[in-house]
Amino acid sequence: MSASPSRLEIILFLVLLAGGLLREPPWRGYSPNQRIEVTTEPLRIAQNLQLRSEFGNPFGAMPTGPTAHVAPGMPFLVWGLMKWTGLGSAGWLAIRFLASIALSLQYALLPWASRCMGFSTMAGFTAAVFGILSKPALEEKWEAHLSGLLVLLLTTSAVICTQRGWPVNLRITFGVLVSLAIYVQPVILVPMLACTAWQAYSSSPVIRRRLLWAWMVPLLALLPWTIRNRILLGGFVPIRDNFGIELYVSFNDCAPVGFSESLRTGCISKLHPNSSSVEAAELKDQGEYRYNQERLRTARAWILAHPQRSWTLIAGRIWNFWFPGLGEQRQMPPSSRALFRGALTALSLGGLYLGFRKTPISASLLISLTIFYPLVYYLIQFEPRYRYPILWTTWLLAAIALTGVLRMAARRARRGPS
Repeated sequence: MSASPSRLEIILFLVLLAGGLLREPPWRGYSPNQRIEVTTEPLRIAQNLQLRSEFGNPFGAMPTGPTAHVAPGMPFLVWGLMKWTGLGSAGWLAIRFLASIALSLQYALLPWASRCMGFSTMAGFTAAVFGILSKPALEEKWEAHLSGLLVLLLTTSAVICTQRGWPVNLRITFGVLVSLAIYVQPVILVPMLACTAWQAYSSSPVIRRRLLWAWMVPLLALLPWTIRNRILLGGFVPIRDNFGIELYVSFNDCAPVGFSESLRTGCISKLHPNSSSVEAAELKDQGEYRYNQERLRTARAWILAHPQRSWTLIAGRIWNFWFPGLGEQRQMPPSSRALFRGALTALSLGGLYLGFRKTPISASLLISLTIFYPLVYYLIQFEPRYRYPILWTTWLLAAIALTGVLRMAARRARRGPS
């Protein structure tokens, strides 16, 4: 199967790219007086790089020094935009365009990616339409949509590599994409390693050796940042070290299921160094690595002491990850958008079955993403953006299910009544 896009796919690419940009215009709300609102950890680090040339001080409560609280990809990218456009209206627009283009490229690439995965161009186009209609938030201050774009490219690359026996040029491409994805969103490492392990187990020794060489690129790419973290933070931190903090604010006496509720009740404000000067001062005194290790032990102890409440929180986070907006606010009816997204999620289960029957290689990657990617997010306080890097898989699987049903119905109609 050729990986080169067809003329139809090029036309669909341009149409869907424009449709995505117009669905959520990055210029909406623009004025010459706009400035970048530095309110998230990646943007604070980017600003700190701009002002002090240091990858540090991610928290709002006080400066805390060098950090690995977030993956380095997004802060360095935003820093580059800040250097080029400044902190004013041009910078504000550039950051919004970054998120909007990353999301729109996912829509635009889905017809081509779907065909490369062994499905159909029409299934990919339907998936893109589903995505545009579901209208995920722009979340321009986070890496969510950039991660989604990289995961889509990485998954397509893995399928093409497998179909062609992992030749050298595709191994290098795959390794580079894995490296970029890890530096932006390291959670993607889990499903990719799981799928690679399964493929290595079921393949010949030649393919196993080629898989090993393909993973040498990201392993080498991890070394500089791991060494940097060891020197500055005093511990083994391959990419980021925030799990202790996030688990601590997610399992305690006042922790709810989601971040928005925690913010509303003031729970997270008392416990996170982003808003608590007490916690930030303790982090600065202990060092970020030791602080995270201690908070991890505290969270584990609370989970063991409160098993029933812990399982309730986990169950609520699992539900909200897959069906956000359905059920957590009983006093309000769910929005039409939440119902639509929930229907796509339910429909995607049928897509997993049909996809596996049609092309097991691609389906195994999609199943791996579905199973392994969300595991860490079942433990920490829910936010809708956590699902955005794999949201395109829901659109594609739902489209596979819908187009499969329509195809079967068309075949039966052509046969006529029996």
